[in-house]
Amino acid sequence: MKALSVWNDPVAPRTTYPTMIEEANADVIIIGGGITGITAAYLLSKAGIKTIVVEGDRVGSGTTSNSTGNLYAT
Repeated sequence: MKALSVWNDPVAPRTTYPTMIEEANADVIIIGGGITGITAAYLLSKAGIKTIVVEGDRVGSGTTSNSTGNLYAT
């Protein structure tokens, strides 16, 4: 049996979010809800910066879904 990334684990509950239909204001808009986008949004919001994350599919479903979930600073 092939091991799945934690991002693709079928046992993990799926969280859905409604489509944004109203206007919104933010200091920063992040395109992509992978590990990098979510981490950036988290750190920015902790710093008091109003942040919006826009994801076209499912959080963590793109490149991150094939990773081990690590984020490195080089």
